[in-house]
Amino acid sequence: MPSAHASQVVIAVTGASGAGKTTLAYALKNRLQQAGVEVLHMDDYYQDNSKGKSSEELVELNYDSPNLVQLELLQEHVKCFKAGKSFRPMRYSFETAKSEPAERVIEAKDKKYLILEGMFVLSELLRDTLDAGVYMDVDFETAFARRLERSRGVKVLGGVDFAEFTLGKKQEMYEGFTRYVQPTSQYADVRFNNLAVLDDIEGGLLQSDDFLKIVELVQA
Repeated sequence: MPSAHASQVVIAVTGASGAGKTTLAYALKNRLQQAGVEVLHMDDYYQDNSKGKSSEELVELNYDSPNLVQLELLQEHVKCFKAGKSFRPMRYSFETAKSEPAERVIEAKDKKYLILEGMFVLSELLRDTLDAGVYMDVDFETAFARRLERSRGVKVLGGVDFAEFTLGKKQEMYEGFTRYVQPTSQYADVRFNNLAVLDDIEGGLLQSDDFLKIVELVQA
């Protein structure tokens, strides 16, 4: 992976769904804010599936496969950032399965850091564009329990209960994790394995050795 000494630095945070990627990404954003930071969520780059599919067909989609993600477009946007060019990131709705450009424009020339968070952001297509990679080293069962908890009371894909959807997708999620996500851990510069601190941002996460290691790496 390229050195994090570039004028604009791209950081990837990956791991299983429910492993704490978003929590860590925003903690990093807050820590690096003075230099200018943007966060891109890989989930916003899912392909548009809002036309021509029934609710039953939408439920059958495999969201734990990179084949459903516009990784080439994400790569293009990362390259725009590295080149100091402006771009409009994508936005995906899990309620309607619609993908469209977001209203906001990222002015790359005014930013030092771009944080990518998502299951496939350490994939081969993106690795050459990255300056630092972080793997959330959380076992599948723990991550699944966290995802299930946050899904309660949420509706997706035209009214489907998110918790029921998650339970029905457990085997598919496990297969996606072991096939596509876990193998990319070998490309991470830092393995974040202190799950306990994720629920204690100020007192735990920001003071943890893993977090400080990441900050030191990207500020070098």
